[in-house]
Amino acid sequence: GGVLMQDVKTLDLHGGVTLNGAVSGWRWSFTGAYDRVDARTDTELGTGLDRARGLSSVGQASLLLNGRLLALPAGDLTASVQGGGTLSRFSSETVRGSQSIGVDLARDAANGQISLDLPIASTKNDVLAFVGDLGLNGNVAVNHLSDFGTLTSYGGGVNWRPAEGLRLLVNHSSSRLAPTVQQ
Repeated sequence: GGVLMQDVKTLDLHGGVTLNGAVSGWRWSFTGAYDRVDARTDTELGTGLDRARGLSSVGQASLLLNGRLLALPAGDLTASVQGGGTLSRFSSETVRGSQSIGVDLARDAANGQISLDLPIASTKNDVLAFVGDLGLNGNVAVNHLSDFGTLTSYGGGVNWRPAEGLRLLVNHSSSRLAPTVQQ
């Protein structure tokens, strides 16, 4: 026969915090969050009772700092530095009659990134003003996954404004991604 009854119960919990501030000319921002989902399903069939439970939890935190590294003639050399981490857990169990199938998955990640912006020419500061406003930027990021290894990505670009109302942006980036923990 068909389904006689199904009872589904889900509990979702979420907590998060964001803090911002400044110290010695550097701005900082901290974010943290925790999410937990507990889902349970009981399905009464003509042949018996099937039970399923899924439990996932994710905790994450990140700190971002940005500010001036050095005053240069064309403008400030600025940096953004970010570091953080994530803890992820997922488990499920399905019971059909006397058979039980369970899955337990976990992934921890630690990551960091640094970005630099370097002004080369500036109309405002009268440095190579005939060129217009010209700046270079670059970044590198590292992400270590407990079940996959370390991945790096990098990028860079040029931001050129030769005249008011005209801007040319050229960027390049290279990154590698890991499969999800479920894959």
